[in-house]
Amino acid sequence: MGPEYDEPMPEILHELVEKPKTAISFATEPVVNALNGMFCLGMTEAYSGFDEGLIRAAERLTPRRLRDNRLLFGVLGEVLHLDEPAPQDFPAFLAALKRQDPEAMRDRYLETVCRIAARLRAAGEDVPSASPAEILDDPAVFAAHVHVFKHMPDADPGPLLAEAHALLAAPKALQRKLVAHLDALWQAHFAESWRRALPRLEAVVYAFEQREWGHLGPIEAARVVLGRELLSDHLLPLTEAARRLVFVPSPYLGPYAMLVKGEGTVWFLSGARFPDEGDGSPMVMSRSDLLNRLTALADETRMGILELVLERGEVTTQMVMDELKLGQSTASRQLIHLCVAGLLQQRRVNRFKHYAFHPGGIDAVCRTLRRFVSEA
Repeated sequence: MGPEYDEPMPEILHELVEKPKTAISFATEPVVNALNGMFCLGMTEAYSGFDEGLIRAAERLTPRRLRDNRLLFGVLGEVLHLDEPAPQDFPAFLAALKRQDPEAMRDRYLETVCRIAARLRAAGEDVPSASPAEILDDPAVFAAHVHVFKHMPDADPGPLLAEAHALLAAPKALQRKLVAHLDALWQAHFAESWRRALPRLEAVVYAFEQREWGHLGPIEAARVVLGRELLSDHLLPLTEAARRLVFVPSPYLGPYAMLVKGEGTVWFLSGARFPDEGDGSPMVMSRSDLLNRLTALADETRMGILELVLERGEVTTQMVMDELKLGQSTASRQLIHLCVAGLLQQRRVNRFKHYAFHPGGIDAVCRTLRRFVSEA
């Protein structure tokens, strides 16, 4: 081991210290994909563009099953722990989950909650300070922590939080409930759809693996994989800081991108699209890709935004709100929808996001429609 220094290094030497290179790879990751798809079952009503099969699966869930999904993924999701590399078979993952020490699972969740709370406090957030034991002993302390960093769509999340806290106090019951829920979802909604989707996912992975990635950093690689800019500010630091970044084509996410963070690995999931050609146009636009863009176009508000962009060349959220008489959340949501569909692109100017047409976005739709018509 090299020498250690008590004094800070001079600033000029900091510039000479090379940031560890991120290892970039591509994989289908069946367990990561399945868990992410299950998590997204609770998001299909709020966000359009998800895979049709995922939307139908969400519609078929009973109210109790949907509530359990919010409980186990929305509140207690940190109980799940992925080994690195991630398991490659979902039934084997469930068997391993069943063998885990339930108290260790529970304690890992509590420690994670405390780490997140400490990170938020360091960033200036008003988050209470409590130990894992205090969170476990007091339902009110638990609820105060979870409210800070969990999105709770329920009008009254109290009963859900109370059930979550009761399960933490009974870790064997928590483990049984978690395994049973995941197994039921896999058997009813994911096993067969995964089998059908796998050949396309493997083809996407192979296509991206043929490209050279050594000269790209994680953010540049993410832009290439997505065919657009990263839109969520919170994805940028997590992607850039990854020691090992695994890009995972998802059969469920459509135009969206999500991260799953492990101890040393970040799995970057996005809709299963093939690489772009040199001019930025998609080599292959799948039926689901085309449907995502047509869905984005088939809305009066979004068409109004596109007409405004055509007229102005570039717009901000405030301009959209003023011209179309929209609230801030509606304007932002519709702009994001147009961006993830590949029709608009976003750039930041000082503190404000500006939106303009994505080069080739509409052309790609027209080319694909012409191809379908010529093949008909």
